[in-house]
Amino acid sequence: VQLVGASVLESVDVFTSVGTQGRGQLLLDSGARASLGDVYVGERSGGDGLIAVRNGALLETAGSVLLSASGALEMENGRAEIGKLYVDGGRATADGGTLRAESIVLNEVSSPAAQLLLSGNAVAETRELLLGRGATLELADSARCLVTQSMKLLPGATLRLHVGEGASLTLADGASCVAGGTDHG
Repeated sequence: VQLVGASVLESVDVFTSVGTQGRGQLLLDSGARASLGDVYVGERSGGDGLIAVRNGALLETAGSVLLSASGALEMENGRAEIGKLYVDGGRATADGGTLRAESIVLNEVSSPAAQLLLSGNAVAETRELLLGRGATLELADSARCLVTQSMKLLPGATLRLHVGEGASLTLADGASCVAGGTDHG
């Protein structure tokens, strides 16, 4: 499915972007908007799933977005307003734009590791951030991540801030941080 310009996709239930022997895609570009319930992006029978939000497009979800092993959310100067973002072995990337989620959870899975990569002038805002075992949060360029309530880094999680490039991870006043055996790169 590809939406461009003033196109709108609305769904109140579950939206699935799953590849079956190929790639299932939802592409939002140039001001398009998708207003969805729960979203599942992942694999089935060797395929993969992708949601791309580009050039001022908007992805809104009332529920959760689940990225499984071969699922991806790719943002390039787009916006996403998500209830909860669960990355279970998939990857979420934002090169510019804004990602807002009630919770961001990079779950513990063995392979592949869950990733959230922010670059350019991307901004991620969340109440809760959890990085599970093997998960990676990477901030490059002038990307910023703001956590307003709590951040938990489990043993084996990786947090990478590209120092000198202006990337930042900020905990709001009163927010808590718990880290155990974390690799700070």
